[in-house]
Amino acid sequence: MPSDLTPSTPHRPTNHTVQEGHQRCHPHGTGCTHQPPSHANNNPTPTRGIPLTPPTLREPTRTLARRTLQHPPQNKPKPPTPTLILLTGPPLSGKTTLAQHLQRTHPHGILIIENDALRPHAANTLHNGPPRFTNEETNATYHLAHILAHDALQQGHHVLHDATNTNPHHRQQAKNTAQTAQARTLTLHIHTPLTTRTQRAHRQGHHALQAHQALKHAPPPDEPDTITLDGTQPPHEHAQTLLQHPLLSTSPTPED
Repeated sequence: MPSDLTPSTPHRPTNHTVQEGHQRCHPHGTGCTHQPPSHANNNPTPTRGIPLTPPTLREPTRTLARRTLQHPPQNKPKPPTPTLILLTGPPLSGKTTLAQHLQRTHPHGILIIENDALRPHAANTLHNGPPRFTNEETNATYHLAHILAHDALQQGHHVLHDATNTNPHHRQQAKNTAQTAQARTLTLHIHTPLTTRTQRAHRQGHHALQAHQALKHAPPPDEPDTITLDGTQPPHEHAQTLLQHPLLSTSPTPED
């Protein structure tokens, strides 16, 4: 297991990080879980090449964080080859709703990792308090998600990472995580028009509006293997279509 997936030595906080003021806002739910900072960067894509230093994560933090994982039903078998599914898109795109439909309809078990549920544990590691939505806290959240994803992939599960994933460095770290676990990666970008996301934010209230304002212009991934889905279409239709994708099919691919 490479060094970027294991506890690092204590370090001084660095400014070479990327703000992503992220939290969950259900498109059809009751609102957001956490409040992002009012100064969140509206353009979260970093300059390429800036290192993202993983923080030290204490073992109790990992143990508590594992309790946030959304496990698939126990009666569902493991897939022939595990895949890491990266959801990307601004808040209110419909990522969480799609994740839930995929987990419910896929014949193999899909384990869901949500950044919103992990952030409080990362914050506790850094400053023994509630989330502050700082750059370093965001990096700690993604680092923790990648650690848990690696463990689950090695155990043979499909893993879905429910996060904005707007930072290309975070996406690359996730792909490296999958590679070390001998798993594949599938990137799904949920494209939902700004007007639709704005309407959802107004329906859900103040916190949803703040999250929307912070990342409403987040750019889509530029990796050529990204699959773009229309966030205005019913998520169950996308889930049914994705069941036919080679990386999520119910039978081994030829290279397996």
